[in-house]
Amino acid sequence: MQKEKIGIVTIQDDNNYGNRLQNFACIKILTQCGVICENICITFERNRIRLIFKKIISKRLIKLVKSIIKRESICIQYSRTNLFEKFTKKMVCKKIVTSFIKQGYIDKYFSDYKYCFVGSDQVWNPDFAGQDYYFLNFVEPQKRIAFAASIGYTELPDDVLKRYTEHWKQMRYISVREESAADIIEKATGKRPDVFLDPTLLLTRKEWDEVKKQPKCNLPKKYILCLFLGKMPEYIKEAYEKAYDMELVILNDKAFPDYYVQGPSEFVWLVQNAELVLTDSFHCSVFSIIYHKQFWVFERDDIQLKNMFTRMETLLKRFDMMDRIQKRNAPVSFEKISEQRFIEAEDIRREERDRVLQIIGDIVSK
Repeated sequence: MQKEKIGIVTIQDDNNYGNRLQNFACIKILTQCGVICENICITFERNRIRLIFKKIISKRLIKLVKSIIKRESICIQYSRTNLFEKFTKKMVCKKIVTSFIKQGYIDKYFSDYKYCFVGSDQVWNPDFAGQDYYFLNFVEPQKRIAFAASIGYTELPDDVLKRYTEHWKQMRYISVREESAADIIEKATGKRPDVFLDPTLLLTRKEWDEVKKQPKCNLPKKYILCLFLGKMPEYIKEAYEKAYDMELVILNDKAFPDYYVQGPSEFVWLVQNAELVLTDSFHCSVFSIIYHKQFWVFERDDIQLKNMFTRMETLLKRFDMMDRIQKRNAPVSFEKISEQRFIEAEDIRREERDRVLQIIGDIVSK
């Protein structure tokens, strides 16, 4: 019997660990529900020439730049992006469909998809996503499913909320990642969506072990892993480096090129093998919980990044780990998480996985 085909729309970010790993997790979960998945990359007609031109010149330009610049910023970025692209091709999806559509047009190309899913990640964050196609407006309303979609805000501007509400009302099924997103949608539509854990938390540690890959760079035998999307305060580095008497492995900072040039699989390995994790990243916190790692979450100074902190609060409240948050400029803490708390987190993840598989399985089977 031929399996049904599902299309997935998410942010395609070849520079963000969480984005690529959640995309992998979404596909893994849907595949376990007995369907075939394909990522859908939407490109509007007006961008067709630009995309074709970019493909033609990209390889030649990269070779030229690499021959001129040695270990400089652009080459470092290329090396990192290359690892992300390889991960996507190998681990995420065998086929990535790029479709050129006119805005507001229901494309006949997508008629062979039983359903289209949007999510996970912050697909409804108006700062860098939230375009109409993130509400799957290119297929019929009965095919539109939101899977652990995220807004990243506790409130939306009136004009954005009005546009979003019209889209939400036309979707067949909505699940979100944060309680705050469920509150917004319930107030706007009168219906409360299901709240799911981030898809990365629904996979077992064994499944993630199959994804991880040891980095090729030289690493200390014992290290503190640091991943900050905002600015990492110097006093944090000094305090923990001294207390643990270990070197820091700092990701996401081009000042440390060997550590910066790591892909999603290497990121998973680095979290698993760290003695301590210091972060302001949602998914770095997620994998710390999955691998039972001591970790601290630091509040951000950047206003835009602060607005995204609601997802971190939902995560930590769900696992009763709000005490892992450290406020800026407050005395640093060294209190450890007991193994029992991680075991309790495993139970929550197992129950949630069963619930999500049941709900999504029922949807795709109809």
